[in-house]
Amino acid sequence: AWAAIAAAKRGASVIVADKGYVGASGPIAAGSVGTYYIKPDDPVQREAMINARMPLAFGLADSRWGERILDQAFRNLQQLADWGYQWPKVADGRENRGTITPNVLAFLRRKLTDFGVGLLDNSPVLELLRSGEFVSGAVGIQRRTGEIWRARAGAVVLATGGTAFLSKTAGTGGNTGDGYLLAAEAGAHFSGMEFSSQFHIRPHGGTQTKG
Repeated sequence: AWAAIAAAKRGASVIVADKGYVGASGPIAAGSVGTYYIKPDDPVQREAMINARMPLAFGLADSRWGERILDQAFRNLQQLADWGYQWPKVADGRENRGTITPNVLAFLRRKLTDFGVGLLDNSPVLELLRSGEFVSGAVGIQRRTGEIWRARAGAVVLATGGTAFLSKTAGTGGNTGDGYLLAAEAGAHFSGMEFSSQFHIRPHGGTQTKG
């Protein structure tokens, strides 16, 4: 959604193809996820957050990317407020911008419509279209009707997220790494794919594993 909005704000004609329903699929739609909300003028908290994450990458990460992520998250969360999203309040009346809920996804879907973004729901991409050395669009299928769709484009953004390796963790049933496969087939090179802190031991049968 954010990638589409960024392109549409700059005048591009944008189509989002999602194998699920835009704004109602993924881990966030199944519950909620935490987010980073570090104010740019708070160097102490900012440095502490970046330093806390670095050991997870065994010193192989670049702290400048951490700073960029924090800055982008702050801008996006503020943008939601500027658009009129009502952040929930904590006991003392302050806004709680530390959690992204299904309500945020529904709000972003409405903003996509406001920006004129075309939405292809339940329409997984099956193959990227090529024009010489360049990716020039995509082709897929509309799951409900069985119709094949094609989209020619000057640029293609793979924003499909990661893969949960069919772990059955809440909301991750659709996170099967499609974007990585499409990128590989198009000749993309990958870097740092072997580093992750997301997979570790969990109690059998718990809410994080579903058995």
